[in-house]
Amino acid sequence: MLVPLLFLLGLCVILLVVAVLALRRQLRLARQAMAPVGTPRPGGGPHPAEPAPIVSAPSLAGETLTIGGVSREPRPLLLVFIEAGCGLCETVIGDAVDLCRRADVRLLFLGDGRTEDYAGLIRRNGLKESHFILSGAIGDDFLIGPVPAAALIDADGQLVARGTVQRREQLEALLAREAGPESVSAGSASRHAASPVSDLPNSDSPVPDLSVEYDLDPKVVPAS
Repeated sequence: MLVPLLFLLGLCVILLVVAVLALRRQLRLARQAMAPVGTPRPGGGPHPAEPAPIVSAPSLAGETLTIGGVSREPRPLLLVFIEAGCGLCETVIGDAVDLCRRADVRLLFLGDGRTEDYAGLIRRNGLKESHFILSGAIGDDFLIGPVPAAALIDADGQLVARGTVQRREQLEALLAREAGPESVSAGSASRHAASPVSDLPNSDSPVPDLSVEYDLDPKVVPAS
């Protein structure tokens, strides 16, 4: 009789610990969601108006891309940090594609893990492997906290803003730091109801094609 009771007591303790840990995680995510745009992860890192880290890494398509430094491309660049299996990240992907298309901002997604973990995510959102870099080190360079998060870099390689982007409004506010609120919010009230693939601009669109200009130029090197 004593053994079953001890077993049940131990099981209750384990379940209680799991519930407490889950609650702590939800509270942390809630605080991050309420954090203002540009709130950095504790521990320093690059701050707005400072040079962004200069890093090079291969995309999933195999081309080496350079982030940071002076670019010959005049448009700013939005880095969106995500992870596979994150439902909130998929929502942010769609919002980032839509908002960057409206604001004429280049876009690159960064994750960590195995290539095969991102295959479904890329397919569901109508993206290409050249839109993704898998490198946890880049997130460390930018001192990015829990994902989804983002960092905006201007053409001079300066960090404009970085922080949590768990809501569309946070992405809009971050992009408005560089592109201006009018260009970001224009038409924002009428969000597309089409599939993620049709949300992407095509070659006949007056805005740049995500599959071409939105990619980083692997030949761009930082100014010495």
